[in-house]
Amino acid sequence: MNNVTFPTLRSPRLSLIEINSQHLDDLFEILSDPMVRRYIDATPHRTTVETMRKILFYKRIFIKIRGIQWGITLHNSAELLGSIGYTKQPEKNVIKLSFDLKQKHWNKGIMTEALECVMTYVAAKKGIHKVTAYAFSDNLASQKVLLKNGFTPQDELPNELLLDNQVRILLSFSLKTAQNAL
Repeated sequence: MNNVTFPTLRSPRLSLIEINSQHLDDLFEILSDPMVRRYIDATPHRTTVETMRKILFYKRIFIKIRGIQWGITLHNSAELLGSIGYTKQPEKNVIKLSFDLKQKHWNKGIMTEALECVMTYVAAKKGIHKVTAYAFSDNLASQKVLLKNGFTPQDELPNELLLDNQVRILLSFSLKTAQNAL
């Protein structure tokens, strides 16, 4: 059981906060958007019940020390713009990054700033040696966010999911943390 308080992170424009039921409508807007879901290989949510389950999942992975997912807000705003976080992977000392953002906030540098904030947090954590992330080949914005934050492309992974009758190519990225760079 995790008795640690959920960490709130801050950057020049953003607050990264714990997602809770007050964010249900904003998170539903993100997770029900077909364009957002297209880039994270998931079916859009149809009901807020699905989204509430996601919020409970975020809480569960934090409590069980399996990962963390922050909500992204502008300072002094209650609107949830997106989310960013990671889950521990079966490989020792490896975490997998995930993030999403409302369409109306795409291409404004928000995710780049949020990821920089999270990577500062990760760098201070003991025992994390590698961060992995994935982006589809047609998701140039997410690739750009990862590259700007020092991630390097690794492999192309064919994805069996057909979208618009096309096989999608999943790209993997990784970053070794400062404690493992020596």
